[in-house]
Amino acid sequence: MLYLDKSLWKTDDKEWMIQRKEEWRYIQKNLDIIRDYPNFEIKKKHYKYHKELFFKGEYELTKDDLEHFERPLGCPVFFNIWYCPEKSVEAYRKILDSVTDRIAEGNLKRGQLEDFEYAQCDTYFLNNAGKVKYDENYGFMGGREELVTRAMYPSYDYDDVKIIRNEELDREIKVHYGPSIETLGRYVVAPLDSLFRRGANKIKFLPAQYLWDHFDFAFTNNPGMLSDLQTRQLVAVLYICKHRESYKEFPHDKPHFVDFAENLRQRFENNEFGEPLLEYWNSIETLIKKHPSPGLA
Repeated sequence: MLYLDKSLWKTDDKEWMIQRKEEWRYIQKNLDIIRDYPNFEIKKKHYKYHKELFFKGEYELTKDDLEHFERPLGCPVFFNIWYCPEKSVEAYRKILDSVTDRIAEGNLKRGQLEDFEYAQCDTYFLNNAGKVKYDENYGFMGGREELVTRAMYPSYDYDDVKIIRNEELDREIKVHYGPSIETLGRYVVAPLDSLFRRGANKIKFLPAQYLWDHFDFAFTNNPGMLSDLQTRQLVAVLYICKHRESYKEFPHDKPHFVDFAENLRQRFENNEFGEPLLEYWNSIETLIKKHPSPGLA
């Protein structure tokens, strides 16, 4: 069992239960959106287990599901985080660390290991968090996204690792506390380009905005990390950030993203980023001609 503090589930508190019932309506709709995620499919008949975990902090598989080796939670690490009543980086880290502790202690059998693999959780989160069908204000996880991002990536450095050795399975697992270059290219640059340049993907809690400093760290240490497409996307993001007021496709009607873009611009003006990113910013008028995007060149 993953780490869960059962005292956080205040099932005898009427107001607490009312709030949980209100949120469950959003969660059930979002489960419909993500239920077919490859390798972590969730069947409609298993929503009952999600409901039990969300409201009670526990669930019990039926005999039929046990016999058929069903995985009702899809990606169990992630859902233990989402349904945790305490919204904090510390609470989410305890859940994540309980996975690696169990692997190190040999408490996961071979058939279970892939179910609880630490590395699956962040990809599952990032892939699903940017979908466009969620309620615009609730988003994917109801505002937990920033805390979850910080919990999953407590370090900027991908090489900040913990090596776990499971002698029983003769297996070594590396736990990376920072995001990979591939992750940052895919989940920071591309989503912000879609948002800034086309006004798409206007999910309030888009994880890309919480990974910008991670991106700056990686770009500073690996300035050649981006593909040609990602370079063009980054140039577009910076150009629009600098000239936001005159670019009509930017989501000007969304104060959350206006504030994010303005804060980003101020930080560039204050030279708060690494030299490679600042060089892009200071030469953006030239770069936009060299790496043109539709409507910007």
